[in-house]
Amino acid sequence: MSRVVFVVLTTVLATLLGCSREEVPDTPNVLVIGSRGMIPLMADITQRFHEKHPGIRVDFEPSLGDRAIADTRAGLADIGLIGRALRPEEIGVRSHVLARDGIVFGVNRVNEIPPLQETHLVGILTRVYTSWKDVGGSDRPIIIVGPGEGRAIRDVLIEQFALRQPQLRPEPAIGNSKLVWESVAAQPAALGYGSLAAAVTFDNKQEIRLLPFHGVAPTLENVRNRTYPLVRPLVLLTRDQPNPNVQLVLDFALSEQCHDLIEKYGFIPGPP
Repeated sequence: MSRVVFVVLTTVLATLLGCSREEVPDTPNVLVIGSRGMIPLMADITQRFHEKHPGIRVDFEPSLGDRAIADTRAGLADIGLIGRALRPEEIGVRSHVLARDGIVFGVNRVNEIPPLQETHLVGILTRVYTSWKDVGGSDRPIIIVGPGEGRAIRDVLIEQFALRQPQLRPEPAIGNSKLVWESVAAQPAALGYGSLAAAVTFDNKQEIRLLPFHGVAPTLENVRNRTYPLVRPLVLLTRDQPNPNVQLVLDFALSEQCHDLIEKYGFIPGPP
């Protein structure tokens, strides 16, 4: 499989933070593998990092979350990016929460439906309800739009609603949340699920209507104050003892110096 690598920073210095040359690894490169949705944010973070540490080069390779976990565990990646919490069985890597993102449901703005309970949403996702009239709306088929197999948001919803993998099959399955909201904006009968960050930064957000979950509006403020209940972490993965360069990148990304960049993308900085 061909590798798509984004080289963010390249320069080699003899010293790093006052350390002698002997204290700096021979090849001061850090390879970051994982979620396409997190790479633009991490690229901005490492660009700012480079202003302080121009001797460390950071490369990016997009992949699905499972590969990011496996490659980080095996030492093929220095930092993995995943858009969900680690499962109990996913051992051999350390998890560091960079940010939080709401998972939201949305419809086209012309779709006038009453508030949906969790049972309604589960029934729609599992095809128990196939027409909007089944949940108090108009008589037209429901089109489910969302990220497909291997995407973190789909995995979080399957766990949240205790579904089996085959039960959640969006049609069409879409690769990222921005495309989900574009599809919902273009289809009056669509129900989409995706990232709140992608929804609030969506150019045509006035064309979609985000639905409350458990009676709580899906807003950035409600994610920040922890009242909105459907939230996923954006996670950086490392091995137990990352090398000094990786630790520098990790510490910088998790510091308050990057909070403005995290918020620029519609995410909420992770816990201190």
